[in-house]
Amino acid sequence: RFIAERHDEAAVGGFQGNTLAHTLELNIKNLFSSGNKFIYELLQNADDAEATEVEFILRGSTLIISHNGKHFSKDDVSKLCDNAQPFGEKTVNIDKTGYKGVGFKAVFCISNKVVVLSQPYCFSFDEGAFNHAPGRRFPWQMIPNWIDIDSLRDLGLDVGKVHFILYNVKPDEVLEEVAFIFQSSEFLLFL
Repeated sequence: RFIAERHDEAAVGGFQGNTLAHTLELNIKNLFSSGNKFIYELLQNADDAEATEVEFILRGSTLIISHNGKHFSKDDVSKLCDNAQPFGEKTVNIDKTGYKGVGFKAVFCISNKVVVLSQPYCFSFDEGAFNHAPGRRFPWQMIPNWIDIDSLRDLGLDVGKVHFILYNVKPDEVLEEVAFIFQSSEFLLFL
């Protein structure tokens, strides 16, 4: 129900959807101009969740990033559904890497459908969910859609872990970006 409430608030709310959608798309493109930023951001998420293991699996045009850290709270989900809200635990907790409230949005540079599975939540950010409204644009990167966890059964995911499933990625580009990251001295500094 919580995910449905967040969806209705954003998708049906009285704000200017077209303007917000356009601004959000520009911000994502400008902030995350290099294709590998999503890797850093998801590693940062795992670090903030105190994960000790992170796994990247590429299956065709689907990239699955999983970690064994803490699952999301309601507050964490709300922050994923928001944009650039730097206030909160991350701004005062020196053990947290991120704080700007925009990092997760880097995944939308390579995918137009992202599923988040973090018990008890399973939801997507899906550009295709809003094709029913010609001429209207929605900030789909902020509007969660509840997903039945059974629909992900064929992926064989361990529900004890946190998963980010990025659909419609370009496999060659993902492999190139991952290889670049792991050969980069910047990556060593990040660790």
